[in-house]
Amino acid sequence: MVFSFLLTLFVNALGFPPAIIFSTANTLIFGIFWGIFLSVAAETVGVTVSFLLLRFFFRDAAEKIIAKHKTLANIDKYSGKRGFVVMLIARMVPYFPSILLNALGALSAMSLRDYVISSFVGKFPSTGIEAIIGHDTITHQEDPTRLIIVIVFAVLLIAGAWWYERRAAKRAA
Repeated sequence: MVFSFLLTLFVNALGFPPAIIFSTANTLIFGIFWGIFLSVAAETVGVTVSFLLLRFFFRDAAEKIIAKHKTLANIDKYSGKRGFVVMLIARMVPYFPSILLNALGALSAMSLRDYVISSFVGKFPSTGIEAIIGHDTITHQEDPTRLIIVIVFAVLLIAGAWWYERRAAKRAA
C-alpha cells in the first residue's frame, strides 16, 4: 500500500503519466472504496508537492509578467478571491490534465490552503469516476449498470460545474 501511495503521489507531482492508470490499479488491488481513497489522498499530496515546487521556482517570474498586463492582473486578483471555487470545480472534472491545474494554481494568487482543500475535495468525484470506469472496463463487468450510472454522473458533474461557474461569473460581473 505504501508503494502504491508513493507511486501515485510521484505521478501526480510530475503530472505524467495520467493518474487514471494508478487509480484504476489501486481499485483492482485494494477494492473500489479503499483504492479510490488511497488514490485521492496520494494525488492530493502529489499535486501539493507540484504546487509548492512550481510556486517556489516560477511565481516571482509570473508576478513580473502579470504586473505588466492588466488582464493578467485581473485574472490573478480573481484567482485570489475565487480560486477555491474555480479549482474545486476544475478538480471535479474527470480526465482534466492535473499538471495544468497544478501550474495554474501555483502561478496564481491562490492560497496554499485553498489549493489543498479544493484539490482534495474536488478529486473525490473525478478520481472516483475515472477509477470506477477503469476498473469496470478492465474487469468486464457483466452488468454495465454501475458503469453507465458513473458515466452519466460524470457528464452531469461536468455540465453542472460549467453552469455553476458561468452563473457565478455573471453575478461577479
